[in-house]
Amino acid sequence: MSAHAYTENQLVEQPAIQLFAALGWQTVSTMEEAFGANGTLSRETSGEVVLVGRLRAALEKLNASRMGHDALQPQAIDYVRTRNQRDPQYRYNADELYDHTVRRLFKERLPTHDGYCIRFAIRSNSHRTTALREALEGARTRFAQERGVLSVSQLDVKAAYPTEEVALQAVDYFLWALQRVFEKREDRFLELLWPQCSLIVDVDDTREKEYGAYYTKQKPLRAAALKDG
Repeated sequence: MSAHAYTENQLVEQPAIQLFAALGWQTVSTMEEAFGANGTLSRETSGEVVLVGRLRAALEKLNASRMGHDALQPQAIDYVRTRNQRDPQYRYNADELYDHTVRRLFKERLPTHDGYCIRFAIRSNSHRTTALREALEGARTRFAQERGVLSVSQLDVKAAYPTEEVALQAVDYFLWALQRVFEKREDRFLELLWPQCSLIVDVDDTREKEYGAYYTKQKPLRAAALKDG
């Protein structure tokens, strides 16, 4: 019997590697890992548990139907890295950021009225009506837990193409105007929309508040107010 038959390598690591390989995972030995951009895993130190390069490629592949060939926003990479540091078992879901935004958007508004007619734009080939309804119900539940107020509002949730809903066409124009502000630092189109807009939340601008920056008619969003990058 080998003198090394009962080592951690033989009893734990090798069986785990074989199991992951059998499940279709790519495995690699880092006993003599070379660090740096051209190293074994393209990381600088062994403390980098999130392989950003591979994560970015995977996220872009998962979101290709929505993103086309555009690069994934750095905020998504930062979000995944932060979540993984808090919980090593965390795994990214392609729709997670989208659903989180839905819950946050409606959490404070669902208890306000008796019923809501909510339309989401269909992107790619996925309607996702069921998932969107679940996100809204999650917002309702979270509001009840935090405020002690249970909303019984009726939710009419459907996904539709902008050509089918005039309101979605208006939303597309509004998003385009916002895009001009963030990408081109041009706010003249957004200026025309402020009379019809009550609130814009920049969740990525956490310079002053961890929950983001709020813009209203009294404090409208201006290109000069945006953070660099």
